[in-house]
Amino acid sequence: MDISCKKINCVYNRGMHCHASSIIIGSDLDCKTFLRDDKLLSKAKTSNQSMFEVASLEKDVVNEDVHIDCKASKCLFNREGTCVANGISVLSSRKSAFCTTNIKK
Repeated sequence: MDISCKKINCVYNRGMHCHASSIIIGSDLDCKTFLRDDKLLSKAKTSNQSMFEVASLEKDVVNEDVHIDCKASKCLFNREGTCVANGISVLSSRKSAFCTTNIKK
């Protein structure tokens, strides 16, 4: 499953892809697995390569063993608390990370 993540200060983000073994999406669509590491954010700001250049180096990154626990009860991809989408995209807001794959039933 391709887990695209734009939250560059999360410890599970490597090259714009999530590498957590389990992900929890809350009823508010926030990624509850997000674990902040501000050192990563400052590293990204001072890096010679942009995060998009780093992401392009890691093509076809797929996290086959990930389980996504989904609390978004009105999402089309939620089947009994598990996300059944082929992949998800997590974007960054100021304080959190949120799933944008959500499609209302």
